[in-house]
Amino acid sequence: MFKNRVILAYTDVAAAGSRAVFGIDHKISYSSLDIAELSDKQPSCVREQPASPVMCEFDKIQILNCIYEEYSIVVLNTVLCGEDCHHVVNRIMDECANSNVEQVVLTAAIRSDPNRPQQLEGVYENCIHIKPETKNPPLPQDARISDSVLNILLQFLIIEKIPTRCLLVAGHKATRGKANKQDGSLQSIQSIQDALSSVTGLKFNLEESQSIVYKGTNETEDETTMIYM
Repeated sequence: MFKNRVILAYTDVAAAGSRAVFGIDHKISYSSLDIAELSDKQPSCVREQPASPVMCEFDKIQILNCIYEEYSIVVLNTVLCGEDCHHVVNRIMDECANSNVEQVVLTAAIRSDPNRPQQLEGVYENCIHIKPETKNPPLPQDARISDSVLNILLQFLIIEKIPTRCLLVAGHKATRGKANKQDGSLQSIQSIQDALSSVTGLKFNLEESQSIVYKGTNETEDETTMIYM
């Protein structure tokens, strides 16, 4: 189902990761994962206009396989918490194993503890079982991130020993609707796309990402410290 390399994104606090990769500017095929635990969930990000015949409406767990490039893009496009998140991530890890995935690029916008004296800014690169490729710094070791989805993803990726590059950008809580400069979501999306392009060579369309409508929230109250490897 997956190609050798996977870009993994989800609807983070700024709804930036999912909207950024939905702007992929390459020929792709669409598929999804049918997970029983998500039967009552809805997609968090949707197209502004009905999809054309060569496209599809975004699903809760959307897979975009590049036709000519060795990348699959997996998007967790729904509200995930608790056991639901564990079921989804476990299923994705199973598919990575079955597909012999060699490397994962995990990307998201994150918001740090507002009480921290120095707030996060720019792009950060943290690596698991792989050497850094960019000049971006890792997250500060004292950074505490309120994001349980990121925490669970990291735990599984470390356990499965999949070489993983985390490209994380500073973000703020997104407002519903299209990405915009007022809430900072548009800037986060552009930062993610630029970071992904520099590492993968893939192209992304910012205007396409900006047209995608954010309908729900994925913010949690859980805190985790970034795991260093």
